[in-house]
Amino acid sequence: MKAIAIDTSISKITISVKNEDKTATTILNIGMKQSESLVPAMDHMMKTCGLLPEELECAVISKGPGSFTGLRLGFAAVKALESAFKIPVYGVDSLLPYAKAFETSSIPVLSVIDAKKEKFYAALFNGEKCTVESGDYTKEEIFDFIKDAESLVVTGPDAIMFQNLILEAGLKTKTFALHGNFDISESLFEIAKNMKDEGAAPLKPFEGPEYLRDSDAKIAQ
Repeated sequence: MKAIAIDTSISKITISVKNEDKTATTILNIGMKQSESLVPAMDHMMKTCGLLPEELECAVISKGPGSFTGLRLGFAAVKALESAFKIPVYGVDSLLPYAKAFETSSIPVLSVIDAKKEKFYAALFNGEKCTVESGDYTKEEIFDFIKDAESLVVTGPDAIMFQNLILEAGLKTKTFALHGNFDISESLFEIAKNMKDEGAAPLKPFEGPEYLRDSDAKIAQ
């Protein structure tokens, strides 16, 4: 597989390039400078793997939910690749890669990203099946989803934060929190490969991020 994977859905940006058995990954967590560093980092990772842009078989991107600014930045970068080199781009729900590693587990998996304003982007998985679709939920709504689970794996960038909320609420569910500081690029590559092998359609040129909520600027209008 010759592919590039980008996750800009949270403040920490992940860029990974796969050239068959070679993989190079970098993580940017440098605030405002990320916008000017993304494309050079993509170029550097491809050179590190000995891969030219025109050799890419596909690109994969976390399509949301997540940061409005980050998602726009990531989409602009992969759409430029798509346009210049006719590369198919596969969009993946931002919450799925964190849960992917636990799809063989018999324990339900809750993937969470802090959406601010006392809400969370969350999805619930049971094995390979998504039992609660990605949404913009209050903690109380999520508690209702998990109240009958005896045990629960909580994963994603804000897993530990949400586990603490579960404990504070006194829920009887036994939780195992695995925060999202691990590399999700292999999960992104695997998801994209499965989509490609199954004949799933790549993103259309006009398709953009999936935000799940309006931006603050739009709400203020």
